[in-house]
Amino acid sequence: MDTLIGKSLQGGQYTLTEMLGRGGFGVTFKATHHFLQETYVVKTLNPDFQNDPQFPELVEKFRDEAKRLKLCEHPHIVRMRDFFVKDGVPYLVMDYIPGQSLEQVVFPDHPLSEALAVHYIRQIGSALDLVHQKGLLHRDIKPENIILRDQTDQVVLIDFGIARKFVPGKTEAHTNLVTVGYAPVEQYMLKAKRSPATDVYALAATLYALVTARVPVASILRDRQTMPEPRMVNPHISPALNQAILRGMAMEIEQRPASVREWMALLPSPSISTQATNSVTGSGLSSAATVAISPQSPRRTPPATKATPATRAPAPSTAATLAVSPPLPNASPRTIATPAPMVASPTPRSRGNGWLLLGLASLASMAIAAVGTVLYHSTQTATPPNATAPVDVTDAPTISIEPEILPSEEPTVPTPAQPEASALPPDVDNADRTQEPEEVPTEEPAAPERVEPPTRPNRPSSTSATIRSVPGFPPGVSEQTVVNRLGDPAEVREDGSGLRTSIYIFPDQVDLVYIYDQQTDRLRQTEAYFVPYMDFNVMRTALNGMLQAGLTRDIEQGLEAVRRGQAPSHPIETSNFQGVIEQAGDRIYVGIWERR
Repeated sequence: MDTLIGKSLQGGQYTLTEMLGRGGFGVTFKATHHFLQETYVVKTLNPDFQNDPQFPELVEKFRDEAKRLKLCEHPHIVRMRDFFVKDGVPYLVMDYIPGQSLEQVVFPDHPLSEALAVHYIRQIGSALDLVHQKGLLHRDIKPENIILRDQTDQVVLIDFGIARKFVPGKTEAHTNLVTVGYAPVEQYMLKAKRSPATDVYALAATLYALVTARVPVASILRDRQTMPEPRMVNPHISPALNQAILRGMAMEIEQRPASVREWMALLPSPSISTQATNSVTGSGLSSAATVAISPQSPRRTPPATKATPATRAPAPSTAATLAVSPPLPNASPRTIATPAPMVASPTPRSRGNGWLLLGLASLASMAIAAVGTVLYHSTQTATPPNATAPVDVTDAPTISIEPEILPSEEPTVPTPAQPEASALPPDVDNADRTQEPEEVPTEEPAAPERVEPPTRPNRPSSTSATIRSVPGFPPGVSEQTVVNRLGDPAEVREDGSGLRTSIYIFPDQVDLVYIYDQQTDRLRQTEAYFVPYMDFNVMRTALNGMLQAGLTRDIEQGLEAVRRGQAPSHPIETSNFQGVIEQAGDRIYVGIWERR
């Protein structure tokens, strides 16, 4: 992307001067308009993907975003200035907004006063009122998407990447992209009745976060996990504000105020100074990620938190990219649950598949227990920038890759028995080995009892920061190879079976599990638990690495089918490896072991 810096656009009107952020499909730049001598933000699609089959679809979605943004001209909505296509690549020009996001101001421990928080929320509420009048839902209201303009008390709403048209009360299909903690339960469903009350929930949840410096409990978990009332977290807020937040965050859409204007009427009306109020600063951290949820039941492996870029800028946001924001290191996770991979036997056994997420309130008790392990947030700290441009995070993933050319042939793949959680086959020769591992007994012991997921320490770990690519390690590599690339794991388990399990957690992205032979320190089984909104090219590239560059079209198509919820699982069998791709609650599980 650095090669685009200095690029001139529109007959020399704009020059790209600095890259502000990028993701799997999107990249944003600070740009200078030479005739006006003004600074803008230019958002575009990653030109590296021009040869990708999905690129024309991404261009159309990019155009749709520009049209939505143009419809919504308001003092508290980032303004679109220009849109054009050069060499087949679209460019969207928007105002550059110096400042910080409210997330950077508030998190991790700088809650706003009630008066100031309400002041900001009223501005965003007025912007949303216009959005709804245009027949649109924003669908991604959160502190991260609200920029506080430097030296003012004015805020600006950004990121219309997942905004969609709606007809009040009509059941419609929308992409199920959500921001954990801010999205209402109906947004997790592919088909549901849509109304402004969806954005009311997110706006109320944003107010909750501003006055508590905490992300609310995810709506999908609130039937089994109590959400503390905001006044319990911050006793300084008024009962009226407490009640208004709870009304706006009612679980059932019918129980919320029907419009933003109706909900704002419940807010207290404190008087605040109109002078600059952005002197309060906080470490910039991304406390919630925009994610896509597959229509299935909650899973056994929790997602976590993503990070924000040090310099915020809009990045292309399309449902097709299915991704999140650019990285910022130094996460400081809260106490959460981590995955508990079950290392049982050298013989693969079958896993259970997830239920379709068609009725969250009626999830089976097993699914309810599984979702209880879901991680929904960690806070991170980083030095905030002096100037902040608007960012569109729906497609700017913390993980970015270079596209790979895959084999065109489509071999016949036999259907092996479905493997079960973390089961291991006996080891075989591998060219990467320096010594031979001892033979692992092939008899299958009784499956171990389910291990309670541990809690992560409330401090940064070597795997708390976001990563820019998901490495794929095939069975047979040495443990040192993995450690050299990823650092020390978040957790190591030994169960007396001769196997050692290392777990790496990259919040809201992927959990990587590596199972080693304790005598040889060689990788016996490699596993990945991807969040379903993960950019498909990232998942595909990681799987190709796990298969030692042996990804076939059939396996790739199976991965896509499972990711889209079109199939519960897909077997993997190559000349060297066996494995499975399957739905694991709200994660996509990939497990690879050596062919028996």
